[in-house]
Amino acid sequence: MKKISGLLLLILMFLSACDYDFSADIKTQGTINPTYAVPLIDANFTIEELLPDNADINRYLEIDNDGFMTLVYKESLQDLSVNDFLNGAPTPLPLTGPFLPPFDYTMPETSVDLNLNINLNGGSITFFDPKVKFIFTNFWNIPLQFSFSNMKYYPEGDTIGKDVTGSFVTDTHIIGSPTIKNDSVVTSLEMNPNNSNIDEVLSAVPKIITAGAIVGTPGQSTPFDLTGVNPNKVDMEIDIPLNLSMNNVLFTDTLDFDLGINTDSTKVKNITINFAADNGFPLGMNTQVYFLDKNFIIVDSLFSSRFDMEPASVSNGLVNNRVNSKVSVSIPENRMDNILNAKYMMPHIKLRTTDAANLLPVKIYSTNDLGIQLSAKMELELIL
Repeated sequence: MKKISGLLLLILMFLSACDYDFSADIKTQGTINPTYAVPLIDANFTIEELLPDNADINRYLEIDNDGFMTLVYKESLQDLSVNDFLNGAPTPLPLTGPFLPPFDYTMPETSVDLNLNINLNGGSITFFDPKVKFIFTNFWNIPLQFSFSNMKYYPEGDTIGKDVTGSFVTDTHIIGSPTIKNDSVVTSLEMNPNNSNIDEVLSAVPKIITAGAIVGTPGQSTPFDLTGVNPNKVDMEIDIPLNLSMNNVLFTDTLDFDLGINTDSTKVKNITINFAADNGFPLGMNTQVYFLDKNFIIVDSLFSSRFDMEPASVSNGLVNNRVNSKVSVSIPENRMDNILNAKYMMPHIKLRTTDAANLLPVKIYSTNDLGIQLSAKMELELIL
């Protein structure tokens, strides 16, 4: 949810836009205190603009015909070559025969970085109906067996790991084989809450999942012909419907910050920011914004006490009543140096869904929106 920080940046973005030029040739001498009332923002934001968009992470949003949203992750496990499978010296191809005896090959343990933990810390989150698909593409005309071994998940700070359990992990899965030379067959295996503890796994917001696997053949009495050199592939797809409950989940990040105001010619006496929100999301945000110096030491905060934006109310998981919030923030003269000299800002947001204390699930739709109106009054002191 990294772009949620954009909401807080809006509170401050006017500051970087207010790079006033006071170099006009004014003949009067003395001090004046002009006040500027500035309408800044009147906009609406949808969930697509607030969710992460990172080219380094293989994830994207799927939206169904009703606008319901699913977060999808895709990863690839280690390819399996014929020589790996036969577990010996390089084998010249083609490899043919009247039958293939049964044997097993133990794949090395693979670590898949899920990145679910990025910027989310503490609190509790529950996903409803998550699914993980393992998609096995078999290029060899021999039937295969596939089973997992030592599958674990690692929440933030856990170095030992917790077991992924259930029949999906312990069962031996049959992988189909092509009947036509140089063809392939795709077999999809689905891990869900009915055959595993995947809901518990993903609700722990894991950093990685690790697993080994045993791939083998039950034996084949019909002729085989391994003429191709394509390795077999295993891809993983995680589907997380945005049907969830979260409580006190902390989002935080450190962002560059520079007001860019020319303090040699202009002294800012006071800034008052008027903020109003019309929240159509089933997400509440208890917020503070900290300002940091060049050494990443906190020197000030935006709000004197945390600002709480109530989540919209829901019925059957759907928003049925929006919530309006208003706040005015005054940054007086004696705090302006802290803000003017800050080099970084750190949003500190505690997220919760509607009635999260009772694990009430909410559904996130592409039509959910947040309306924001922002205005500012700036009082300056100009020495002429």
